[in-house]
Amino acid sequence: MSQYRKVFLIGMMATGKSTIGKILSNDINFKYIDTDTEIGASTFINDNSITQFRNKENEEIQRIEHLNNNYIISTGGGVIDKEENIFLLRKYFCIHLKANINTIVSRIKKDNKDRPLVKLDSNNEIDIKELNKLYNTRIKAYDDLSSFSIETDIYSKNQIVEKIKKKLFENEFIN
Repeated sequence: MSQYRKVFLIGMMATGKSTIGKILSNDINFKYIDTDTEIGASTFINDNSITQFRNKENEEIQRIEHLNNNYIISTGGGVIDKEENIFLLRKYFCIHLKANINTIVSRIKKDNKDRPLVKLDSNNEIDIKELNKLYNTRIKAYDDLSSFSIETDIYSKNQIVEKIKKKLFENEFIN
């Protein structure tokens, strides 16, 4: 096993992976990577198929595997939709950031990011039923893969980071 530590943040979109990842990496002096940012997810998905995006995401995780530093890595919500990604991520400490569907919808509306997988209903509002269906297809994989889970809609950002740091300390990732 490598002397370098890599911690992956997994979970649905708008659960705080990027926000928490940046704060956490600064706090513990790990480098930070957001796979969606590295790939240019929104543009890539709009210009290519979702299958091509999942393949690109897999290539990005393989690239990260070979980096020689300690990293906090925020993944896209659908990283678990490709079996090869699950296989790769099983090697690492994965933290599942969770939020209930209403919090996710509220955050999506607030953050104004392009979310290609978010479907709109006939009123041009986020289709909560479709988003909930997506969530339900992914939740078991997130739970199976995670070494630790935390609810991001009941704690402040700082509380979340402190709880994660405590868990990383207990697992000898940090001292």
